Amino acid sequence: MLRILFPFLVIAFDIFCIVDVILSKSWQIKTLNKVFWIIIILLLPVIGGILWFIFGKDRGQDSAQGSAPRRTVAPDDDPAYLSKLAREQEQQDRIRDLEAQLGDLDDPDEKPGDDRSTRG
Repeated sequence: MLRILFPFLVIAFDIFCIVDVILSKSWQIKTLNKVFWIIIILLLPVIGGILWFIFGKDRGQDSAQGSAPRRTVAPDDDPAYLSKLAREQEQQDRIRDLEAQLGDLDDPDEKPGDDRSTRG
């Protein structure tokens, strides 16, 4: 029974490894590239699959956090974006205040309704 079942298990394991190589993202692969891993798995049926899982694919904690691309976050959910908006608003308010102070310093005698540019 084992003689009949063993070749099917080897073929199933190789197919599983090849599919895992194909579906892996490029940042998850530690060594070589996908084509070479598929060739290794095909030439060394069981050993190639074991080598893939040991040396080929990064399955550690840092792969889920460190080198993985970041998930896109909507602007209204992104704290960095919201703090940037708050900073920009504070800068605009400060510029408006400084312009008002500068206008007061330019001509302190001018009344708000007095427009000297219309006088001749």
